[in-house]
Amino acid sequence: MSNAAITKLRTRTAGDRRWRLIHAGLLMLERFLYSDEGRNRAAPFVRQAVSVQGNFNNLLIASLPCWLIGLWNIGYQSNRALDSLELESLAGWRGNILQGLGIGFQPDSLLACLIHGLLYFAPLFVLVLLVSAFWEALFATMRRRSPDEGLLAFAWLFTLLLPAGTPLLPVMLGVSFGMIFGKHIYGGSGFYLVNPVVVGLVFLWLAYPSVVFGPDRMIPVSGVDVSAALNSTQDWWAAFSGARPGTVGTTSVLGCVVGAGYLLITRSASGRIMLGSLLGILLAAQVFGAPALSDAPELTQLSVGQHLLSGGLTFGIVFLATDPYASCMTNPGRWIYGFSVGILAILIGLANPGVGEPVLFAIFMASLVAPLIDASIVAMHKARRRRRIDGVMDQ
Repeated sequence: MSNAAITKLRTRTAGDRRWRLIHAGLLMLERFLYSDEGRNRAAPFVRQAVSVQGNFNNLLIASLPCWLIGLWNIGYQSNRALDSLELESLAGWRGNILQGLGIGFQPDSLLACLIHGLLYFAPLFVLVLLVSAFWEALFATMRRRSPDEGLLAFAWLFTLLLPAGTPLLPVMLGVSFGMIFGKHIYGGSGFYLVNPVVVGLVFLWLAYPSVVFGPDRMIPVSGVDVSAALNSTQDWWAAFSGARPGTVGTTSVLGCVVGAGYLLITRSASGRIMLGSLLGILLAAQVFGAPALSDAPELTQLSVGQHLLSGGLTFGIVFLATDPYASCMTNPGRWIYGFSVGILAILIGLANPGVGEPVLFAIFMASLVAPLIDASIVAMHKARRRRRIDGVMDQ
């Protein structure tokens, strides 16, 4: 559908109360697919012609390597599990589609693994997108304003952090909780305290830890021993590339590194937050990971490299901690905020090994104090400037 066609439909539904939800949905579609043709002819000018929606689109583009590797990994782990169980087919509609297309279930086939992974990812993503779009359009209609940007990026990142075998009902609840209590009760984008993706996923971790993030959800094939699959993929290359059981898009550190490079090149994310988080992880892994400082020595045998090779930690730092709305705005504050995320992620992981993605809780806690960090930095700058002015006046 062309931009003119979408604009024509949106104009027709703009003045009718019965079509407000459809009008809001068409506006969200138009914002994502097409940029504004208008140009600013008078000052002030911006240096880069990237809108808020453009920054969200860059975030989505940066996560594509994680997504592609994640699709392959889901299919690879599933096909490998079928091969270990000596099963020639998969029960259900996914198996019927794969057999109907003649693709099969070979673990060494790139196409078979990608299509198999896509059949698990697509239903989750469509459900998350539809539920989040409903709440976005509903709040926009109730408040009589345009929908916020970033809907697709929210649904995309939320789905990438889910296991492939996640039941649909908890997903709907988690998305709804994140959209309502993480975003819209504060007024929408630009006003929330914590990234709505983090809020929704923390809710799922607290409400449905075993139902959503249980070991049997990481490989969506019943009867497979996930712990054996994890033990068989403990080499550093498997951990770095993403060939291991896990959530859809967080198993590959390689994909996260490529995405981080794209975000830094396009200036869509703060490098200070990423480096600050890395420094916090290095410090916490060295200090709090010492066996003499812990009552659980088996948890402290992980090296700094092994901490960094946990894909969820890297994914959270690159794509969630750098949220410009929920993180600090001042440059010193960004260093402090990122440093706090890194330390808290290691501490939470050591204190509670049952938390599969401690970086989510670390980002949640750091985001709550981000406004206080910025306010303290601004107050310090004001006090220093006041002292400087007073010194000049005394002379």
